[in-house]
Parts: sequence; structure tokens; C-alpha cells
Amino acid sequence: MVASLAGLRFLLLMILLFCGIGHGACGGPEAPRVLGLRLEDPADLVSMRDRVISAPEGATFKIRLFGAGLNGTWPWVAFAGAAGGAAGAAVGDAPDPCGEEANRRDSLFQVTGEFVLDEDHSGLLTVGVKPRPGGGGDRDGEGGYHHLCVLTGDRWASAGPDRLRAVGRPGARGGLPPWGLALLVGALLLGCGLLRTAGLSLLWLDPLELYVLHSCGSEEEKRTAKRLEPVRRRGNFLTCALLFLGALGHSALGVLLFRALGSVLAAIFTGGFLIFLLAELAPHVLCSGYGFQLAPALTWLAQVCMVLTCPLSCPLGLILDLGLRRDISTCGIRERAMEMVRTSVNDPYR
Repeated sequence: MVASLAGLRFLLLMILLFCGIGHGACGGPEAPRVLGLRLEDPADLVSMRDRVISAPEGATFKIRLFGAGLNGTWPWVAFAGAAGGAAGAAVGDAPDPCGEEANRRDSLFQVTGEFVLDEDHSGLLTVGVKPRPGGGGDRDGEGGYHHLCVLTGDRWASAGPDRLRAVGRPGARGGLPPWGLALLVGALLLGCGLLRTAGLSLLWLDPLELYVLHSCGSEEEKRTAKRLEPVRRRGNFLTCALLFLGALGHSALGVLLFRALGSVLAAIFTGGFLIFLLAELAPHVLCSGYGFQLAPALTWLAQVCMVLTCPLSCPLGLILDLGLRRDISTCGIRERAMEMVRTSVNDPYR
């Protein structure tokens, strides 16, 4: 009887010793323990600094996890957003965000593939960043901090001090719908084209040529010249006003195109082509044949531009008047003016 009890004790001792040497062979696989992480092959504006990974919405990147027992039953990795966006959440008496299933489910960072153990104590994990609800980017450039969560037994807990943060892309529209952005771009192109047309048509004739038409032209030309004289007398003032507003329109168009396309080169070439075609070439073609006829209909636009830019364009116009001692004109029809003068007087050279 004593021998049988001693044999039983020896058998139990050997079983316990075997389980201890086998690293949990009797109690199941060892729980994963993550000691740290590293950003692997950063791209698409993803970066890591001071143990914080910053990634734009919609990006996909890889991280390398370091630890022991990383070949546990999948899934054992998730992410959870910290309440209030604090980087040091889950420290001290603060609750661990990984413990709430809603935090893990609604996290902007989601695991998009299985964990690949390619080394003894490390492996790769693919992570995707979801867009924020409503499509609005983070206007401040900083989002809430997210924790790396590891399943230990039946409990989720934060692993290590590393954090992740979602940031808005540089070209994010900030909540502006695409149709609204398209309307703004179209309105700016139309405005730039009108300003260019007004400048070409109103500055088509020099003041002297306009005086000749008013004195010797047809009845319609006399009426047109009379309407243009009050605006045309302030040619330098008008030129500064139209050029200043046109420059503002071109700058705003470039910014909107960059926000829409998200690329500097695409915005530069697209904006340059649209401005060249619709705000430069089309007004020149139109004014080459109908500039003098269009001018009376655009006098109101010129007056509005002069009033809006008066604090800047009026002093500049006065400086140009004093410095140049003449009016700025884009082009003229001197041959026609001379022909009208010759029909009104006895020209010995006819």
C-alpha cells in the first residue's frame, strides 16, 4: 500500500515536471507577450516619432511586433482608441481602452491581415486606417491616440507605450462635398475670365483714340465712347484693380485644385491649363473681334472692382500716373483712328 502511494506521488511529480519543461504543454499554448513594435518600410506619408505612429486616413502600412509566444491562436491583436485622445491613457487609475469591445470595433486602425511570424521573436502585421465618419479630415492635423491591444487569456489589454494616431491628408477637403468644390472652381474660372475680358475690352483703346471715336465716329461709336470715357480716364487705377483681383482668383484656384487633387504637380498643370484656356485664350479671342462692343456692358464690373480694391489699387494707380506720365494700354487700333481722322480733314497724303 505504501509502495503504491509512493509510486503515485512519483508519477504526479513527473507529470508536473514535464508540463513545466514543455512550456505549458498541459495548460495550453503560451499567451502572446508583445514587448514593442516598429514601423516597417514606411510609405504613403506614414511616419513614427517618439514611439507614436502617424498615418493618414485611408493609408495601409506594416508594423513589426517584438515579443514572445507570438504564434498564438489568431486573432490576438487589435487596436482601441483612447477616451479623450490622451496619449497616456490606461495609466494609473485610467481605464484601459482595450478592455471595451466598442473601442476596438470603432477604432480607426484595423488589422487587415493575419500576423506573419518571419523571425523567432518578431513578425509583420498589416494595418489599415479607416476614414473618419462623415468624410471630414482632422483639421488640426492630430487625431486621438490609439493603443495596441493584445489578447491574454480571455482579457484584452494594452501592450507597451507605443501609440498610433490618424491624421488628415494634406489634400483633404475638410468636409466640402465634391460638387461644392467643382462649383467653386467653375465660379473662379468664370470670374477670372470676366476680369480678363473686362481688362482687354476696356483698355482696348488709348484715351486719345477714344476721344477720336467720340468726335469723329459713327453715332453708335460716339455713344459707346461716351460711356467708356469716365472709366477709361482712370486707366492705371482700373488696370491695378483688375490685375489684383485676377491674381487673387488664380491663387484661390490653385489652392482649391490642390485640395481636390491632393497633388502639387497635378494642381499646377491642371490649374495652368484651365487658366490658359478659359481665362486667357478665350478672352483674347473674344475681344479681338468684339472688344469694343463688349466694353460698355462691362463698365459696371470695372467700377465694382475699383471700389473693392480702392485702398490698394488707387495709390498704385496714382504712383503709375506720376511715374509713367501716361496711361497703360494693352493694345490699340491706331490705323483705324488715323483713317477716321483722314476722312474728317483734308489729308494731302491720300
